[in-house]
Formats: sequence, structure tokens, C-alpha cells
Amino acid sequence: MTQKYSNLDEYTEILAKNAKNASKDLRTLNADKRSAVLSLVAKMLREQKEAILAANKIDLEAAAGKLDDSKMDRLTLNDARIEAMAKGAEEIAAFADPLNRVL
Repeated sequence: MTQKYSNLDEYTEILAKNAKNASKDLRTLNADKRSAVLSLVAKMLREQKEAILAANKIDLEAAAGKLDDSKMDRLTLNDARIEAMAKGAEEIAAFADPLNRVL
């Protein structure tokens, strides 16, 4: 939560709306471009790991005392979790294109 928001609910609502909008944009791309975007996501996660961890520290400090332990754990990022996100993006990028097909 690197920007100042009045509360955690406002922040999560903005994040959810941004994710929904991004998913709509991704659906309009062809398979090669979607894969390229996901590969770039993986690359940027790795390259920006230190900045992500620093921002996460701020988020954790802001959420301290407001969230229970299980939610704090889900919010907590570390090297392994960021690497898992990057690998997940790469794995999805390698999938066969499921759009516009009957499965």
C-alpha cells in the first residue's frame, strides 16, 4: 500500500478493479502477445524483487494489528514467494491457448 489510502478496504477495492481491467485487456490479445506479457511479468517480478519487498514491508506495517495472523501470512512476500509468482507466470505463458476453443 505504497500510496496513501484512507483505509485498507479502499486500497483492496482499487487493486481489484485494476486487476479486472487488466484481465479484460489481456483477453483481447492474441496468444503470442499474452505469452509475451506473462513472460515480461515474470522478468519484472525478478528484476523488481527488492522494490516489491520494500513496498510489502510498508504494507505489512500498515496492516499490523488490523489483520489476523493468517491474513498477514498471505500478505507477506519473500524471495521464495516472488520466485513462485514468476515461475507461475512462466508456466501459464507456456500453456496452449485456451481461448476461443471448446474444451
